[in-house]
Amino acid sequence: RIVKSNMMFDASVCPGDLILLARADVTRTSQADQAEDLSAFLHDRLRVYIERAGQPMATGDDLIDAGFTPGPGFAELMTRARRLHFAGLSPEKAVRQIVIESR
Repeated sequence: RIVKSNMMFDASVCPGDLILLARADVTRTSQADQAEDLSAFLHDRLRVYIERAGQPMATGDDLIDAGFTPGPGFAELMTRARRLHFAGLSPEKAVRQIVIESR
């Protein structure tokens, strides 16, 4: 659920409104008892997402310095670096993890 909420926030123009829509949808589908839990979870995830978004993350230059060459597949490496960032890894650890995964 955490990865999906990060992807949802990445794609949203206004994550707060998206949370309201999710809550309304859960309420509409007769799961009103779960609406408050969902809302609390998403608001907490948004807080963490905003905090992490303000911290440095691995860049394309970091990946190039680690030996990767821009070209086909480089965007996937950047996507992986972003996911690792939002999972809590520092830029250095994210690059190391990508290097390990690429062997």
